[in-house]
Amino acid sequence: PSMRSSSGHLMMVSLDGKTRAFRDSLIEELATRGIATNVHFKALPLLSAYKNLGFKAQKYPHAIAQFEKEISLPLHTLLSVDDIDYICENFAAAYRDLEAKGIQ
Repeated sequence: PSMRSSSGHLMMVSLDGKTRAFRDSLIEELATRGIATNVHFKALPLLSAYKNLGFKAQKYPHAIAQFEKEISLPLHTLLSVDDIDYICENFAAAYRDLEAKGIQ
């Protein structure tokens, strides 16, 4: 077997059981804490080129669901251990804060 591994260039988080509104609120809350996150995956039927080819988002519910519940956290070679701790602690706190506000 080949010995392959990921380059580790992405730190994806799946927000299982959460809505797009929760994802968007989490991204905004983390930004206020100085943590840049992103929606890394966009389902192809949501892109203009695919829409123009006739792709309909409703035909791809799994891709849309993945798009709505996934974000990527910062991950790069210049992150210190303190940076990683800050990201982890603030991710957990922001997640709890949003749940406490009733955002699902």
